[in-house]
Amino acid sequence: MIENREIVPLYSSEIIKICVRELATKISEDFKNSDIFIIGLLSSSVFFVSDLVRELKRSVVTDFISISSYGTPDNFSSSVKVIKDISDSIENRSVLLVDTIVETGLTLDFAIRHVKSFKPARIKTCVLVDSRSLRLVDVPIDYAGLISLETGLAGYGLDINGNFRNVPFIFQSDFSNNIF
Repeated sequence: MIENREIVPLYSSEIIKICVRELATKISEDFKNSDIFIIGLLSSSVFFVSDLVRELKRSVVTDFISISSYGTPDNFSSSVKVIKDISDSIENRSVLLVDTIVETGLTLDFAIRHVKSFKPARIKTCVLVDSRSLRLVDVPIDYAGLISLETGLAGYGLDINGNFRNVPFIFQSDFSNNIF
């Protein structure tokens, strides 16, 4: 219960832990011949990146990028700004771009194009939740933990107006009734 509201998990913390472990196993195998430079998309990916890194059986370097998008889907590219960029060189390195959720695909698509401009040897993508019901851009997702058709998700790094990121599970909010 949060703020006197009963919140029912859509994906429990136990399910999330299992997914993170399974993703880490696949990623460790796929990157077995190279170190991994992980770039998390702020702010939602902080919890996911932290848990994923602890499960990886590879040498990893982590960094974060923050992308701000304002506007409409038909005018997305002109309203995107990089607020915080990567700090280290990724040229000729193996990069894993990580986000907690991909919905429209617009932010991840922009992030992929931006990161590619730094000339990594390869770039792969990883998301905990692939929420396909809102997809506007066909974006490559190499590793997805959960496939969801639900919208309005929060918890485990996902927020509603900046709140609920610290909830250890993912739940669906009901915006129509203004309840959670």
